[in-house]
Amino acid sequence: MKKLFIVSILSILASTSTFAENCNPIKDKEDYNLISPSTKYEIPQEKPIKIIEFFNYSCIHCYEMKPHFEQWIKNSKNKNNIQIERVALGFNKTFDHSAKLYYALLESKNLTEELHNKIFEELNKNNSPMMKKSMLKDNSELISFLQKNNVKSPEKVIELMNSFSISTKVKQHLDLAINKYSITGTPSYVINDKYKIDGSLPIKTLEDITNKLEVVSTNLSCNKK
Repeated sequence: MKKLFIVSILSILASTSTFAENCNPIKDKEDYNLISPSTKYEIPQEKPIKIIEFFNYSCIHCYEMKPHFEQWIKNSKNKNNIQIERVALGFNKTFDHSAKLYYALLESKNLTEELHNKIFEELNKNNSPMMKKSMLKDNSELISFLQKNNVKSPEKVIELMNSFSISTKVKQHLDLAINKYSITGTPSYVINDKYKIDGSLPIKTLEDITNKLEVVSTNLSCNKK
């Protein structure tokens, strides 16, 4: 009986060891930048893996990264455990104005995934000057674009963009991103308020970013089992 008990314990230890080996380790400064101390963002975590995507409509690199990021989410073996949250950042005047558009559309309940995609294309693929003109108080092209894309009351969206509440929201998000996560550009990704993946890592291609997102996500999923 004693011998059988020892054999059983050894079997359990062996299986535990095998499981640990399957949880491939992740490395700071290689797979991610560690946010220390871990910071809780205002967005509640509803799934085991929460990814905050810091972006801006006027960011060409965000536009280029977008299809790769979406394809990764679609194909990731961890996709059912992943919660994606977007945060628009305004690092300069143009970005600030574009971030206001995002939050104004969100607050007015006009933002759809289709419109989100079309804004990216209009500003980056089509090189539309509508945001730069809007900054100079010429909102005609922006209003026309919103009307074409079935946005209700485009004038109210413009009004919201210029409101104190939206301006405050954009500033608060930027302050949090810089001071809590040390975000210096877009696109950047933060996983579970602790692991940051951005251009400061050894990255040569856009696929390198999605590979790191998968590596970190897989490690977190594995360790939660």
